[in-house]
Amino acid sequence: MGMRLKMQSSDYKVYEPGEYLAKVVKVEPTIIKVRATGEEVDYWKFSFEFVEGEDAGELISGQASAFLSPNSKLYKWLGAIGVDDINIDEEFDSDRAVNKYVNIIIKNTVVKAKNENFKDSTYSNVVDLIGLRKSQADKIGNVTHKNVDKKETAVDTKVEKSAPVSVKIDKSKIPF
Repeated sequence: MGMRLKMQSSDYKVYEPGEYLAKVVKVEPTIIKVRATGEEVDYWKFSFEFVEGEDAGELISGQASAFLSPNSKLYKWLGAIGVDDINIDEEFDSDRAVNKYVNIIIKNTVVKAKNENFKDSTYSNVVDLIGLRKSQADKIGNVTHKNVDKKETAVDTKVEKSAPVSVKIDKSKIPF
């Protein structure tokens, strides 16, 4: 007799699209295979914990390409988290992003079912990060403010140790 396999449901929690206050709880390297080309691309997976509302304590993740340059999504995300002091040719330790608060932007994606026997699937994705507003930083308390003169700022909290991830900026890919 051959192996038996049971069709599994792929129900994921769907969140309302919008902006949510969250805390970065983990940053880890991952590889994503691009369906169209089969190419494997290095990414950083950020795991966020909702800190307010009915979803408090739940986790959601988002990815950014591991390419770090002044115009990259990763650089923008790190800046929103409050890690905005990375210099060219400097390696970055992912621990610096952990336990920081940030606003996450969630959008939902609908994936059409491959045949009529299955239903369409909806996935919630973190698509962008926005630094904390001063009023949010003040409300969270017990944190060190960064960029307090700006309208939006990220804040530091104590960092628990996790496996560091290093990224090196490739100067040859910077267009200026």
